[in-house]
Amino acid sequence: MTIRQVRDDGSEAGVDGELAAALADSAEQFAGLAGWVADEARYLDHAEREEAILEEGRDLEWKLLQATYKLDAALEERAAQVTSAAGIRHGTVEAGQERGLETVRPGIKKMAEIVAVADFTPAVREPEDIAAPAARRKARPGP
Repeated sequence: MTIRQVRDDGSEAGVDGELAAALADSAEQFAGLAGWVADEARYLDHAEREEAILEEGRDLEWKLLQATYKLDAALEERAAQVTSAAGIRHGTVEAGQERGLETVRPGIKKMAEIVAVADFTPAVREPEDIAAPAARRKARPGP
């Protein structure tokens, strides 16, 4: 599979170098998924197709996110020397050290908490007001 980039003027060019290296895993994942759709998906029912595509799609999303980290690391300017808070001077980057999501394993669930704050006085209502006929609901409307 060839990865092509569309430029601002509409022309296309293949990607190479760091961008191609960063996108290699995602391109391979997408090519495999596209091949599966062309060859094997027709033997499955709707639910099985949906489940397979959702699972492969999650893997593809993860690999695309990983690609962004690989690009960040490749394009990052390295400091010639860093001194830690303890006063230890570090002149080189350790071999094998890179950014990524390798520490996050499949099956770990993440949760986001959404909080909303409202600045109004709530209407006092009884359960009968909520399940009441329309005329009574108009007499005591909610917030």
